[in-house]
Parts: sequence; structure tokens; C-alpha cells
Amino acid sequence: MTAVDERTSRLMPVMHASRSLRGDITEGWLEAQLRVNTRTAYARDIAEFFDWCDRRRVDPIGARPRDLRGYRNHLTSAVQSPSTVNRKLAAVSSWYAYGADEHEDDIPANPMSNVRRMPRANESSTVALDRDELVRLFAAADSSGLEAAALVRMLFYSGARVTELCTATTKDLREERGHRTLWVTRKGGGRLRLTVARPAADALDAHLDGRMGPLFLSRDGRPLTRHGASRRVDRLVHAAGIRKPITPHSLRHTAATLALDEGQDIREVQRMLGHSKIETTMRYDRSRSSVDRSPTHALARALEPTKDGDQ
Repeated sequence: MTAVDERTSRLMPVMHASRSLRGDITEGWLEAQLRVNTRTAYARDIAEFFDWCDRRRVDPIGARPRDLRGYRNHLTSAVQSPSTVNRKLAAVSSWYAYGADEHEDDIPANPMSNVRRMPRANESSTVALDRDELVRLFAAADSSGLEAAALVRMLFYSGARVTELCTATTKDLREERGHRTLWVTRKGGGRLRLTVARPAADALDAHLDGRMGPLFLSRDGRPLTRHGASRRVDRLVHAAGIRKPITPHSLRHTAATLALDEGQDIREVQRMLGHSKIETTMRYDRSRSSVDRSPTHALARALEPTKDGDQ
């Protein structure tokens, strides 16, 4: 357990028992979050922020934008990725926004509103698999059993986020126009239809063998958690002899990257991943800046025949 995790575990009961303003805000703020995973992540992130404030003798209630910029710079100096820094800043901003709504006399405005976030990287930092590694991972999963084969293929071919797949049940499966689909619940409660390729659908059918309920189960019979899925993928990656930090999200990343490498339209890949912004999908396109794929070549071929074409 890291120092931050220990701090979080110590802070959680204090958050719910303390009558201080900081504790009151945090208690209400966490209870307002609908998703358990969000509450857990927010509790960890705000504990880290409070720990930094305590070391710097900064009162979070009266913190000013320059204090928050100092925290942002602290996170950046710790060599954390821009996406991680922005996620932690978003948690702090959410805390202040809740505090300003519920305790406006003490927190009249959100001081994070004037703090610039880190620019997003042009490419995703998630590590992807190449084709050979993916084939090896499929083979390792097949050797491990029907559930492993289904889990890996569903993570890859559906493009679903691991939490979406873990919370899906057999009632979410459909047959539409000869294709298998899966309806998943997105962040915020929205629903999205994902197309499931035949290899993944066949592997899932073999795994379920007519069973109803959650698609994947933990050893105690409850729905598989994202942490449980991560541990299973980690074991399969090790069995496949892959020496990369691969996670379930890596399979989603790999699906997007290989689809774009195959020349699939980026708008279709965007739909597969459920991205609301095309810019997010573009981070997976490794060849988007390639001079070989510039549309200018197609225009030239169409409008001005080459010398070889004139002969």
C-alpha cells in the first residue's frame, strides 16, 4: 500500500466523522457521486491534495488560485502524465464546486476555475500491443480456458471499457441484422450499442454456455470487478511472454490503433470507442501525420495523370 493509499484509508472514516467544514464538504461531495469507482478515486485524489496542503500549511477552504497552481506544478514535477495531472485537478475542482454550492459563505467561488490544465498529449500514453503480441495473448487466453478466451476477445473486439464490460449482463446482448451487439452503460448513465465481432461473440457463447446474468464472474460468484479483470489480463500477459505494462484498457487502445492502421474511417472508430470528440480518437492514429497518406496525393492522381499514365 502506498503512502497516499494509507492516507486515504485513514482519512475516509475521518471524512464521515469529522464535523469540520473540510470534513462536511468532503462527506457530502463523496455521497453525491453515483458510482462507487468515482467515490473511491475522488477520495484518493482529495486525500492526496489535503496531504499536500497540510505539508505546505495551506488551508484548503481559503486556498487561492496561486495555491492551486502550486499544486498543479507539484503534480507535474512528480513526472505524472498530463492526463493524470488533469484528472487529479478535476477531482479537486469538483470538490471546490460542491463546496461553493453548499457553503457559499465559506467558499464563494471555485479557485480552480482560474487554474489552467495541462495540455493533452498528441498521442495516447497507453501501451498497445502489436499484431504478434496480440496473437500470443489470444493463444495464452485459449490455453487458460473459455472464460479467459472470452474476456480477452471481448475487451479487444468490442472496444468496451473494462468497467462497462464488467457491469454488462446477458440481458444487454442482442442479435441485430445478423450481428451480435452489446449495450453498455457509459459514465453518467448513458447507454451505447457496441458491435461484437463474431470471434468474440462465439468465445462469449462458449464461456456462458447458456448461463444468464453477468457476463463475467469473480470466484465468489459476484460480477467481476475491473480490478479482477486487470489481474486476469496481467496473468495472461505474463503467460504470453509479453514484457509490456498491459492493462485491459490496452486492448481497447490496440483495437483502435490497429483499426486505424488498417485504413478504417476514423469516424467509425470513434463510434466503436464511444468517443464524444474526434480529437480523442485521433490520439490513437499513429499515421495521422504521415506524408504518405496526405489527401494531396489522391487529388494529384485524380486530376493530373503522371507521365507514366500518359504513355
